[in-house]
Amino acid sequence: MRTFLSMLALLTSAAPAVAQSAWLTTGEAAYQQLRGTAGVRLRASGAPLATAVGGVRLYLLEVPAKSIPRLSRLLHAGLRYCGGFMRH
Repeated sequence: MRTFLSMLALLTSAAPAVAQSAWLTTGEAAYQQLRGTAGVRLRASGAPLATAVGGVRLYLLEVPAKSIPRLSRLLHAGLRYCGGFMRH
């Protein structure tokens, strides 16, 4: 379903705006790693968006879509695991 909605968004007239920015949710460790990285803008004034099961704080980040591969490499190198975020 998520794939269908993503494809639908890309086919609408707002597609250029959607393609330029991407929204990511991250946990505390990934947020701390990415904070201050060029092109990453935190939403919600630095406050966690929510708290997940197990007490993990979740953050909402807006990033240039083209920077996602670079951010993934930074997180992989810094945290020693893949990803660290979910794209929406």
